[in-house]
Formats: sequence, structure tokens, C-alpha cells
Amino acid sequence: MVRLMRTITSTLVPFSSLRQFPGLAPLVTAAPKLDRARLSLWARPVPRCVCFGFTPARLPSLHAKPPRLRAPMSKSQANPARQSCICLQMLFFIVVGLALLAGVAPASAQSAQGTNTTAEMEALAQALRAGGHVIVVRHGATFSNQADTDPFNLANIDKQRNLNDKGKELARAFGVAIRAAGLPIGKVYTSQFNRAYETAVLAGFKNIETTVDLSEGGLVVTPDENNRRAQALRQRLATAPNKGENNILITHKPNIIDALGKDWFDVREGEASIFKPEGGKYRLIARLQMEDWPKLASLSK
Repeated sequence: MVRLMRTITSTLVPFSSLRQFPGLAPLVTAAPKLDRARLSLWARPVPRCVCFGFTPARLPSLHAKPPRLRAPMSKSQANPARQSCICLQMLFFIVVGLALLAGVAPASAQSAQGTNTTAEMEALAQALRAGGHVIVVRHGATFSNQADTDPFNLANIDKQRNLNDKGKELARAFGVAIRAAGLPIGKVYTSQFNRAYETAVLAGFKNIETTVDLSEGGLVVTPDENNRRAQALRQRLATAPNKGENNILITHKPNIIDALGKDWFDVREGEASIFKPEGGKYRLIARLQMEDWPKLASLSK
């Protein structure tokens, strides 16, 4: 193409002056520039679109930067105001949901922290003196650096997690407070693990019976057996004690959670949950920490 333009201009310029053919001026001045610059447009292969009779609106040069590829924009990116509105709606629903959960918390969770006023403690002491309740107790405080390393041999007490000094002291105070308050105790059932049985012994209870139904199973028993033990605990809660007596069950945190649900996930060592059996079911009356039983006894005098 460059050679063709040079031939045309070299032929036309001698024939006449540029004044007579002003339209040839661009061709005459462009040819030398095209020859010197060697524009990338002519140095590159001719685009296919040119061969078919049309040219693109803009042809890339040799030094042009490749276009940046952008990911397709979502609707929220295309409309930031809409995205902000959606975020505010989500925040509103979260706040409302938390408020509802706080306002309609289960009665079990509310009762856990509610038995601390003098009037409530006096009412609880009076109800327990009348009997007819089942008291579920998690064993007393234990050594946090011990574990049950021989769970298949429960006679090997040295391989179990046992009561620490605080747990033993509170267990004794627990029994003293129950007797001082004049609370009638009927049957006492405990886990086969020593920390549960020792809690009952130190409390001074009589006729203590250990049972596998209240023993911690964990990973050493099948899920079916764990479910059976949870059902057995619920059955004991629904069984009314002898008239004028209160039964006591001393067990473990996993057994309590499996039987009563997530509201007891924070049950502490030594904590008691007091239930009232009614028509084959059971109703939670209160939850009481082991160190609070002496206070209950003092109000009964």
C-alpha cells in the first residue's frame, strides 16, 4: 500500500503543481510519513473485517495495553443503594430475633437465675419440707487436671476424676443444710462413678443406691445406651417419691444435658435442679447452687 501511494504521488507531482490539485496535498505529505513511521496498522496482518469491506471503529496499536477484564457486576453492585437497604433489613431481623429470644427464654433458663431473693428461697424451703420433689444434683467440684482413664473398671477410683477439697467441703455443707432446713429425704440414687457416690456419702445421706442409669457413658457406650440412660433419667423425674419425701439423683453433666436439653449446658458442679412430678411429667421448680443451700436452711429457722 505504501509503495502504491508513493508511485501515485511521484507520478502526479511532476505533472502539475500542488496548487492546481490541492486535494493531493494530503497524499503527498502522508506517503513519506507512512514510509518512515511504519505504522503498526500496516505492519500487522490486515484484520479480517477489512477484507470484507468494512473497518472497525478503532483498531488497536502495537503498544496499546490490553483491556482489563471485569467480572460481571451483580445486582447489588450495580445498585449500592439497594445493597445498603438489604443490609439494614438483615440487621433489623437479627436484632428482633435476639430480642425475642431474650424475651421468651425458656422457664428452665429463667429459673436457673431466679431463685435468689429471700421470698423465693422461703417459698422453696416450704415446698421442699412438704415433700413430693425430685432433686437432680450434678456431683461436687472435682480436680480439673484429672480424667477417667479407666472407665471400664469403675472400682479403680485412682483412675477417675475425683472430688477436690472444695467439692468435699460443699458436699458436707449441702447435707448439713438439708437437715437444718428439715427437708425430708427419701431415696437417694447416684452414678457408679466415685465423685457422684462420694458427694452423697459426704452429705450424710442413708440408703444410697448406685445405678448405671445415672452413670456417665460418654464415648465408651453406644449412642443407643446413652439415649436409654437419658430416658431413664427423665422417667425418674416423672416418678413421684413417697408421700412427704424428696428423692435425690446425683449424676453428671452429659446425662443432665441429654435428658433435659441445651438449657442445662452451663450446669455447674454441685448445682441442683428441683422438679415436681405431675401426671407422668415433671415441672422445674428451681435451680440452686450447692453453696446456696446453707442460706435456704437459715431462712427455715
